[in-house]
Amino acid sequence: MMPGTMVRLAAGFLLCAGTARGAEAPATGMDAEKLREIVAAAARRDTTAPSVLANLDLRSADARELARRLRATRCTVDWDRASVDDALAFLRERAGISCVMSAKAREALARDAPKVSLRLRDLALADILDLLVTQLGEYRFAARHGILMLVRAEEHRPATVLKVYDVRDITAPRRDFPGPQLSVKDEGGESRL
Repeated sequence: MMPGTMVRLAAGFLLCAGTARGAEAPATGMDAEKLREIVAAAARRDTTAPSVLANLDLRSADARELARRLRATRCTVDWDRASVDDALAFLRERAGISCVMSAKAREALARDAPKVSLRLRDLALADILDLLVTQLGEYRFAARHGILMLVRAEEHRPATVLKVYDVRDITAPRRDFPGPQLSVKDEGGESRL
């Protein structure tokens, strides 16, 4: 399970548990059932749809700084049927991270006009972005040139990193060192080995 998944599940279960015990319901339009659906979607999300942190190539200083800010920045969001533009503007303002949309994502959002309903308290920005993408469906966040870009799933190209491991120690043939001939003689003087 991915590290952010546990945080998302814990946050969702805490909110669901509060509603189930008779606590005040979440914001208008965001009922406990909707939250359970979002948490369930996050839990069963395919690992080929990585979190915003999963595709960062941490060899560049820009990517390391972006990852640090996404993990360190904690936000509380209370969105009730907010537009994606409003949600991204809120996150840009709070985190100070540049966030843009690709042309295909902008066209699809203009056509579909999805609304975002999330009520989360003191959660890392990376986890908020993952939940936002889970709610949107066929969108992903990609990190490019030190900024976040909202793209359609078909545009998402995670960074490919080639790692080479030295495995000669387990693949090379072992040299046979002959040892002394061993035998055990029985009472009659015959060898049994």
